[in-house]
Amino acid sequence: MVVNFNVSAYAGGSTSTCNATNALLTGNVNTTGTWTQVSGPAAVITTNSINTATVTGLTTGATLPTVYTFRYTLPVIGACPSTSDIFTITNYPRPSQANAGADVQLCFNQNTVTLTGNTPTAGTGIWVLESGPNTPTAGTANGNAVDTVLNNIVPGLYSYRYEINTNSVCVASVDKVQIVKEIPADAKPDIRVCNATSVNLNATAAIINTGAWSYVSGPAGSSITNVNAPNSSVTGMVPGTYTYRWTIGSPAGLGCAVNSDDVQVIIDAPVTGMNAGADVSFCEGSLAPFVIGTAAQAGINYSWDPTLLLNNATIAQPLFTGVNNAGTYTYTVKGTRGTCEAFDQVNIEVKPKPITAFSITSPGCNGVLTPASVVVGSTYSWNFGENANPLTASTAGPHTVTWSNTSPKTVKLVVTSANGCADSTSVTFTPVCALPITLTKFSTAWQSNIPLITWQVENAINFKNFILQRSFDGVNFSKIATVDYIVNKKEYQYLDNGLINLNGKIYYRLIMVDMDERTRYSEIKTLVAVKKSEVKVYPNPFTVNVEVLVNVVKIRERVEIALYKDDGRLLLTKQGLFNKGNNTITFSNLSTLPQGIYLLKITREDGVSTKKLIKN
Repeated sequence: MVVNFNVSAYAGGSTSTCNATNALLTGNVNTTGTWTQVSGPAAVITTNSINTATVTGLTTGATLPTVYTFRYTLPVIGACPSTSDIFTITNYPRPSQANAGADVQLCFNQNTVTLTGNTPTAGTGIWVLESGPNTPTAGTANGNAVDTVLNNIVPGLYSYRYEINTNSVCVASVDKVQIVKEIPADAKPDIRVCNATSVNLNATAAIINTGAWSYVSGPAGSSITNVNAPNSSVTGMVPGTYTYRWTIGSPAGLGCAVNSDDVQVIIDAPVTGMNAGADVSFCEGSLAPFVIGTAAQAGINYSWDPTLLLNNATIAQPLFTGVNNAGTYTYTVKGTRGTCEAFDQVNIEVKPKPITAFSITSPGCNGVLTPASVVVGSTYSWNFGENANPLTASTAGPHTVTWSNTSPKTVKLVVTSANGCADSTSVTFTPVCALPITLTKFSTAWQSNIPLITWQVENAINFKNFILQRSFDGVNFSKIATVDYIVNKKEYQYLDNGLINLNGKIYYRLIMVDMDERTRYSEIKTLVAVKKSEVKVYPNPFTVNVEVLVNVVKIRERVEIALYKDDGRLLLTKQGLFNKGNNTITFSNLSTLPQGIYLLKITREDGVSTKKLIKN
């Protein structure tokens, strides 16, 4: 029995070659077959083994590949029929030699370039970007080979590779081209320095060409150390304004526009002769506001630090307004001309006035006078008023003084401190001397909007009358009535009907007169009219100035106004003796105070009030 196995022929499919002259034909293994040419230019087949053969004499076209077809055939074996298979060889020509063209230099203001490779006889060209500062975009409707337009070229060096190939089995023909675009000239930012004799320029270096500095304008005499160095120094400079130009050249044949940029160099003249003025020392309140500093110099900008108590801190001679603010102040003035500046200082000492307040205790026609404060080194000068014994004293005290009658006395104390500052206080009072009568009550009250004065007496012997006096300031009294004493009468009253347009305080006192014309004064009693003084503050919130409007209802009143931070720190204080009517106190130059809450404390003879301020 014979068994035949049917095997189908297999020629290997197909292959591609590059400009080959021969090729190996291989059928399936363990078979014996025959190779024959089916198509293509005539070639020679030489059998090598039962299933292989070598084909020689292969050719290719000048521009296109040549395709060969070969058949591998297995013969009839027994009952098995003959089978065959096709093997195809595509033989490509070598690619033409690539020529990318000459290297290209672009002007600084050119943004487009055309890549011009050669047109290949065999194969297709393609451009490949190897390196560069960015990836340019190809122009519309351009292929990858000849005359490819590139847009968006930026300064720098590009390298493009031009490749021509017929098929990947061939080694591509390659040529490269470099494209360089020059950078726009950049002389960098302008330079400004103080009183320099040299500066360093700092232009951006050229990419491929040569840059050069040139003098354009300015004072004569400067010298560029190295005209071709982007960072060259310039010497021999004096105050003034210079212009230098950085120019990057280009090959003459390119026809590029001028590529240059200018830099301005300003040498500021030094600031000389800054003078904040002579130091000043004076007693508080002894001078009017005065200017500090010296006359302005042309072209100089001025600034003072700190700005507190100066009316304008940006002028050469501001007004110092703190003549009533004791303390030591150091001000620094800065003069500026461009980048040059100079400084000077002035010290202002506002010496404090001495404390001159004193107290009087009077058990009768004798009184004890005691200063509120005794400071070592200060001198004290007393005048105890008329009919006093002693009349004067030159020590601090306390002093015991006797007055011969009970008429009002004016006591004056002058204190001169060790720093040479002097101040005084005068107090008018009435000694209390014993008379043959006892005043057990003296009071004032309102009765139907009319002042009612009431008094009671005891133990009157040899007594004459009562003189009732009125005052609107507590100092200057005038008689309004004389009331006779009636034996055994103890209570007396008087309605003061002579008042019109009541406003503020009304003061009353009683003079008791005996038959010997000796007198004794009662204590002073006060009535306050319905209408009271007003205090207004504006603007609130404030930024620079604060106005305090004080409406005084008395003939004259002492008022003290103090500005505090909300943490209790005293910042400024002002005081004065104001006349009846509207009075305005200004706190100026407060712009340097930080934003926040402040308190304004108003101290008057009839009490203390506080107002809250807000600084924006």
